[in-house]
Order: sequence, then structure tokens, then C-alpha cells
Amino acid sequence: LQRYWPHALILGTEVPTLFLIMTSIERICAVCFPTVYHGLFSERRKAVMIVAGVAIALVSLGVGGASAYDNRMVANSGHCSIIHATAMWYSTAHFIFIILGYGVSLLSLVVMKLYTIKLRTSTQHANRHDTKTNILIVFTATSLLLVASPSIVMIGLSWEWFTIDDIWVALAYSATVMVSIANMIINFVFRDDFRSTLFSWYNKVG
Repeated sequence: LQRYWPHALILGTEVPTLFLIMTSIERICAVCFPTVYHGLFSERRKAVMIVAGVAIALVSLGVGGASAYDNRMVANSGHCSIIHATAMWYSTAHFIFIILGYGVSLLSLVVMKLYTIKLRTSTQHANRHDTKTNILIVFTATSLLLVASPSIVMIGLSWEWFTIDDIWVALAYSATVMVSIANMIINFVFRDDFRSTLFSWYNKVG
């Protein structure tokens, strides 16, 4: 049985992670450096960042392809083909990067909370803001654990630290689906621009 090389798996995980890191950096700049935020993150520069993120992911894809040169390993299981179709060092770096992306996002929220506590002026406004930030911190920390679970499983299988049945691999990967669904709900509840964009698309379809 022949399988396609896992380019979609690599791009499908690294591109969102790169965007997540960029969003986290933007969040820190918006809170800690508001006077220079709009200059640093203009609409044009945001577009450049998006293109740069895709370009970085494509470079990573090329590195993964180069690492697979003359790789004659045969995958005898249904496990993620990244660990079989690329060099061990590349697949390990790939999965660690996915974990770090959510770690950076969590760190940015903690920095935002600590910084806003120092600058709070209205107790009522601060309480509302703290509630929203606390929810986002809890959600992001949970997302980090859920995203880390398949990455840790894949790294462990790659380095032969343990063996695991395919059913448990599938359960670990289903955690990322839960994160995607939760992301949609959180964005809908807390982001006005997300709701307006979603409703505009709905109106166009309707």
C-alpha cells in the first residue's frame, strides 16, 4: 500500500501554529506598547506577516522533504506518517514546534493579564476584563494540553519510548478536533470582528 507524502499534515499544523504565534506577539504589543502598536501592525504589515507565515511553512516543508531523501522506511501501522516520511530530527522538531506555539499563546495571555492589572483604573471594567482574560487563559491552557497529547505520542513512538495501540493514537488526535470546535465557540463569544465576518458570510450565502 502506497501513501502520499504528508505535505498536507505538515502545512495543516504548522501554518496555524505560525499564525497563532504572530497573533500572540500582536497581543503583547497591543497591551504593552499601545502607542506604537498601530504603526507596527498596520493592515499592510499584517498581510505581509500572513505571506511570511505561509512562506516559512513552505520552507519547513522543503526541509522536511530534504530530510526524507533516500528514506526507505516502510510504515506498517496507521500512525501519523510524518514520523515515518521524514527524518527523526525533523518530525521531533515539528511536534515540539506545535506545542511551543500554544505555549507562546498562553504566555502572551498571562503577560496581558499581569500588565493590565498594573494599569487598571476602573474596578468594574477591570473585573469584566479579568473574567474574559481568565476564561481565555484557562481555555488556552486546556488547548495546550490537548494539542500536546498527540505530539507527545508521536515523539514517543518515533523514538520508541513506548508502544501504543492505534485506538489510543486516534483518541489523542481527536483532541485537536475538540480544540478547533472550542476555538470557534470562544472566538464567536469574545470577538466582535469574528461575529461580524461570520454573519456577513452567512448573509452572502443566504
